[in-house]
Amino acid sequence: DGSFGFDGGPVWPLGVRIVVVVAVGLAAAVVSWLMAHPIRFQGAGVGDIGPPIIGMKLLASGQSPFALTLRNEVITLYPLTTSVVLSPLLLVPAALWAPIFTGLGTSLLAAGVLWRGKPWQLLALATPCYYTAMHSVQWSPYFAAALLLPVLLPLTVVKPQLGLVLVACGRWNLRRILIGLLI
Repeated sequence: DGSFGFDGGPVWPLGVRIVVVVAVGLAAAVVSWLMAHPIRFQGAGVGDIGPPIIGMKLLASGQSPFALTLRNEVITLYPLTTSVVLSPLLLVPAALWAPIFTGLGTSLLAAGVLWRGKPWQLLALATPCYYTAMHSVQWSPYFAAALLLPVLLPLTVVKPQLGLVLVACGRWNLRRILIGLLI
């Protein structure tokens, strides 16, 4: 698949890659659990994913999914598709939203790096940009993973304005670009 080990040699064995992906995701989930995220709901730090999840909760109770306010301002930052994608998190307590979201996104990014990139690129998980994305509970690790794993392109519906750029800048053939634009 074109990836190399840290020493430029052959790819890591599948079992090692799986262990690394799971370990990195679990570590990210634990760190996220311990972080103080900027947006809180029911005493839990939920970060940027909180409003769309709460929007789905409002929709399920017959209200507008955009009725949530923070600091007296209406929150309509995400399309309804974001709420739909995040709705499975309503099955767990709010305190687990950020750790699950962050852990899964980190695992997907690590998998993309280990399957399509070069293992040294895992160092991206030690950068201030990644820390900021984890702290705010942002979509950027998912979108970075989608650049490496095209199967994740449907996630672009959560932020179509960025998803279009992602589809356009990827190394896709024309058919994949057209599929991405239709999604």
